[in-house]
Amino acid sequence: MRLEPVQGLHREGLCRAADDPDIWTYLRINAYGEAFDNWFEAACLAAADPHMSVFAAIDPESEEIVGSTGYLCIDPENRVVQLGHTWFSQSACGTCVNPASKKLLLEEAFGGGAHRVVLRADGRNMRSRAAIEGIGASFEGVLRDHLVLDDGTLRDTACYSILVAEWPDVSRRLEARLAERQPD
Repeated sequence: MRLEPVQGLHREGLCRAADDPDIWTYLRINAYGEAFDNWFEAACLAAADPHMSVFAAIDPESEEIVGSTGYLCIDPENRVVQLGHTWFSQSACGTCVNPASKKLLLEEAFGGGAHRVVLRADGRNMRSRAAIEGIGASFEGVLRDHLVLDDGTLRDTACYSILVAEWPDVSRRLEARLAERQPD
């Protein structure tokens, strides 16, 4: 897996990867159809923001852009980083894309001095929640009616974290998941 800060050369590949309405069911962001241009412009700006970063996720074997992930909030004063803006094409689901991306982001965060990494998911998104729990993140609770979605509904947000002391175990879990998904 390779992560590159979102820039103009990623536009076409990200647009192809985003072209499925099912990707956006539980996400506050939306890059489907006509919404793509606004998302892409915001992602390019975020890639240059010192408190946020958005990356294009690239499969190194095919060189195909399979989605996006990044840091939603970087708080150096408190040594806290929040992972976010994560979405992948349906073709990437169930592959090594998500665990490989998380491993890269977590290595950079903890290697850069973070003492806590935050992960959040829509409370209804059981697939994302299971993936977060599967790597060993600790469930901290649910923020009820936390966000107002574009359609006006209120979203509960499930909150998780990984502390620097937990990182070695989480790293081992990610390595094991990646090894399970490697072809023989």
